[in-house]
Amino acid sequence: MRDPVTTNEAGQIYGGVADWRIRRAVDALGVQIPRAGRYRLIPRALLGPLAIELGRRGWLPEVSEEATDSAEGQPE
Repeated sequence: MRDPVTTNEAGQIYGGVADWRIRRAVDALGVQIPRAGRYRLIPRALLGPLAIELGRRGWLPEVSEEATDSAEGQPE
């Protein structure tokens, strides 16, 4: 199983979303998130639902058409 991510790491995954926004969106998922001290340890399985919640709140950064075009044809 892959390691969980912190709110900071999740924010970086989603293009620099602020930690506080990640925390609020994670809390809104209604799932008990494990903690290590003051850090939330977000299971990678929740990254999809987290992205949906961030998008619903309008907190995902805009993706430019240029960035989308340059990503096409890139190996996954």
